[in-house]
Amino acid sequence: MKCRVCNGEVEPLEIVYNCRWDQFCLKKAPFNAVTKSIQLYYCSSCLHLQTNYLLSDEFYDSYTDMEGAAQYFGALDLLDKKLMKVKNYVPDGGRLIDIGCGMGKSLRIAKKYFENCLGVEPSQVTSEIARTNGLNVINAYFDKTLNISKDWSAFVCFQVFEHLCELYSVLDYAYEVLEPGGIGLINVPNGQRIVEQTLYHQIVCEHVNYFTPYSLGVMANKAGFDILEIEAVDATIELDLYIRKPRRHSNFNFAREQHKIMLQKLMDGHKHITVWGAGAKSQIYAQLLDKANPIEHLVDSSPDKAGFYVSGISLKIEAVTQSIIDKSDLIVIFASAYNEEIISDLHNKYDYKNKIIYFEGERVLER
Repeated sequence: MKCRVCNGEVEPLEIVYNCRWDQFCLKKAPFNAVTKSIQLYYCSSCLHLQTNYLLSDEFYDSYTDMEGAAQYFGALDLLDKKLMKVKNYVPDGGRLIDIGCGMGKSLRIAKKYFENCLGVEPSQVTSEIARTNGLNVINAYFDKTLNISKDWSAFVCFQVFEHLCELYSVLDYAYEVLEPGGIGLINVPNGQRIVEQTLYHQIVCEHVNYFTPYSLGVMANKAGFDILEIEAVDATIELDLYIRKPRRHSNFNFAREQHKIMLQKLMDGHKHITVWGAGAKSQIYAQLLDKANPIEHLVDSSPDKAGFYVSGISLKIEAVTQSIIDKSDLIVIFASAYNEEIISDLHNKYDYKNKIIYFEGERVLER
């Protein structure tokens, strides 16, 4: 048997007895669920764990078990937090695909953050339930035969990849339909923790893959994605992988000139401009300033910097004061690592109501 992630040779790890075989369900009369033994295999190259696929070909077409996202409730329901994290990587608006959306729990939450949301679900039963609830869902498997539009901003996939034999048919198509810079979130059980802590109850017939952080990263990298973050979620014994389709590289000097054009356009017409931030980035950002829109104050949150100068700006650094903020009709943030913290202080601590300009990745934004 070959490893589904790296195509290396796998070796038997252990036969696990009495594993759940049928879909989990509750019944109104006593019964004994069907259990079987499952052979677990291990790949020493990428640390992936897997089993043989032993289900019928029609198993998922009429799948009625609880959808992956629907298993979360109470304190374990972190879907909103996960989707908000995806949104934070995505520009304004955005279009999202939920792969294996089930009855649409995560898709409903995603509609709060994305302008256009599409679910793709192979089970006819659950996809019809999702559509009845007003969600945009296609009953299909997610691969090249789907032939949907391209340039999507993001995809999410909760509790799906552990079920798949053809991992790259899904991941390659996700790469194809994403726009450059598009984001993905893949959520799976934490196979490394399952083995380390001998969690025998987590070995079930439907799960043919048990990802480790390393094998999850190998899979994403092999499909061409950049890895943004791998997070272990201990409460639910899961891994969250955040990935990005690489952007097309643009010339660094061109990017600098675009920032300069955007900054000067946003600054134009303002008379009382304050720059907040006197760190290392300010020396570079200062080169983007236009003499036609001179700044009146350069402030920094660190009192130790007061009285010093930054290269390219002829003003002494000052401590942040209410009077300076009150006089400003525009504040430009050079301390981009602290954008949200500074913006929050301006609004809540200093009651600032005027325009704010800040740098975020390749964009110059205003609030």
